Amino acid sequence: MLLCLGLLATILLRVPHYQHAHTFVDESIYTSTASELLNGKALYSEVWCNHMPLAVYFCKWMFQLFGANSNAIHLGSLFLALLTLLLLYLIGSRFFSSRVGGLAALAFAVISLNYYTPRIIGYTPEQLTVVFATSAVFIFLHSWIENRSSGFFLVGLFSMAAVFSKPSAVPEAIMFLLVLTFAAGRNKGRGILWLVSGIVSGIVLLLLTLQQSASLDAWWHQSFLSRIEYVNQISIFDLFRIGARQLTGFGLIFLWLWILIWSGRKGITSSGFAGRFLWIWLAATLAGVAMGRRFYANYYIQMFPVLSLMAALAVDQMLRGGIRDRHKWAATASMILLSMTFLWFHARTLAHWYFFIDPEAHQKTEMWQMCVIDRNMKAVADKIRSVTKHDDTIFVWGPSPEFYFLSNRRMATRYPFFDVYDLAQPPYGDEEQHTLELLKKSPPSLIVDNFREVRLTDRSGWDALLIQHYTLLMDDWEVRLYLLKGEMTVKTEQ
Repeated sequence: MLLCLGLLATILLRVPHYQHAHTFVDESIYTSTASELLNGKALYSEVWCNHMPLAVYFCKWMFQLFGANSNAIHLGSLFLALLTLLLLYLIGSRFFSSRVGGLAALAFAVISLNYYTPRIIGYTPEQLTVVFATSAVFIFLHSWIENRSSGFFLVGLFSMAAVFSKPSAVPEAIMFLLVLTFAAGRNKGRGILWLVSGIVSGIVLLLLTLQQSASLDAWWHQSFLSRIEYVNQISIFDLFRIGARQLTGFGLIFLWLWILIWSGRKGITSSGFAGRFLWIWLAATLAGVAMGRRFYANYYIQMFPVLSLMAALAVDQMLRGGIRDRHKWAATASMILLSMTFLWFHARTLAHWYFFIDPEAHQKTEMWQMCVIDRNMKAVADKIRSVTKHDDTIFVWGPSPEFYFLSNRRMATRYPFFDVYDLAQPPYGDEEQHTLELLKKSPPSLIVDNFREVRLTDRSGWDALLIQHYTLLMDDWEVRLYLLKGEMTVKTEQ
């Protein structure tokens, strides 16, 4: 019953947000990049991407199954959420009790959606990381308890899959090795050997795949070295400042959860090796969140599975023999705090259910910025499609890759976005000049300028390109469309 309730809650709290083309900008990076892969381009070598490969490939696979549309990526996101919930149910039922499994499933449905929405609702690489990492934990605990050393090979393989979805899973991969090394157990040496073999196999498999597509060197620079530079933008001082602020907010928002865990902590610590392992897992996921230095809401997604299991064990402890007096205050305080945060974060969800029932209301509302942005993006994309042909290429100036995907037009360059304002994003060094020369030689059918800070007309060299080849077609919603001269006449004649 608890499992079914968790599955239902997950669907009801996520689906209404899927009426937007993208729930936040990172989705547009994956959809635009995956669309190019569907058209035969190779990741990294022909399409610039500073994200790990499995997150992009997953989006491509969803497109191959359900078509290149927003519903495909949202179905993939929902599938990953439901799969994580089922994995937690299996862990709870297998290593604790069936009630803990059901409580863990229900807790995940609430915890994973009771933070900054809608950033944590859409498709993110953290979702993929969570599936692989939670699978690795299940296999690890099973192999440990059943004393099956060969099972640690899969633990290593899945932990590497988690890392190649999001590098923040590195502490969790190290966690398994440390536990095997320092915890007392039989056949420790064989277990470590199998684990390391799985890790090495995962790395080799990825490298061979990238080498086969001649993308290995490009991947190293784009998805590894550039991410290091991106992370290093946050100084140590800023890391502590941002971390203190964000972790305080995270702690206060989930105060109801900490009260539950503290009150029922005996249920966690007395649950044998599996219960003690959860504390190590929690520390590893927190280290993974800190790795990114920015503490964005979606970074915390990898903490939700272990917190769900800990909450389930705590509640199970409190329910044994009925809620005793010493637990009543904790249960009451937790319910009140949860209700407050739940209503705060899901007022938008309730509004979106109304928009789901009455789509015209979604088109008229000015209250929710997400709705306004989504509406404007779609309107601009419709305009792009109306003045270009299907096989035309376009160029987007600024951090707005969604225009490629929404308009169903190919990229004129290898860059899904072109952010000259951010030193950690393309273009690097002479890339801006190289791109300008490329576009001068082969001007795309249309240029989209959606950059607030640096407009094309204010950028040396680019203004000359516009004057020579383009006509201003639209200037609205902070978006400027420049159509290649003569394109409108051709379109009209056709």
